[in-house]
Amino acid sequence: MALEDNMKQNAVPQQDGSLSEEEETDLKIAVLIAERLIDGGGIKVIDNAIETSSDPGQVIGQFLMQMVSQMNEQLPKEAQLSKRIYFAHGGWVEQISDYLQEKYNIDKKIMDRAEIYIATAAQKMSQGQQQQAVQGQPPQSTVPNDPQAAAQQGGM
Repeated sequence: MALEDNMKQNAVPQQDGSLSEEEETDLKIAVLIAERLIDGGGIKVIDNAIETSSDPGQVIGQFLMQMVSQMNEQLPKEAQLSKRIYFAHGGWVEQISDYLQEKYNIDKKIMDRAEIYIATAAQKMSQGQQQQAVQGQPPQSTVPNDPQAAAQQGGM
């Protein structure tokens, strides 16, 4: 998939081995939550991005990253999901991409672009957090606050 190709090109290390049993459970939970959020209204943001944005893949990528962020913020600390589930082979990003393609007929090229955006943004965030840790600063999120507004503006 596009995510894996982008990760190889940008030398992002793949997670070695498969997910643990606990991580597999986390993945199932995260996918179900995301599917419900998409079905419950998130598809409107995605449709709007496709109709109005010059780069719908980027806007959808932003929306999915915001979804991950909000899911993690809503869960209590003791119920936090493993971060590995999002980018693992067959993980959250791939499953949600496939879900959107299969259930809502979102074009594969658009979803590939969304996956590339997510991989690139996650890599930049990781590099920024590593840099800040070296400098002794707390990590900052670079996930956009309002993907719906970004969709209306035609992306960032």
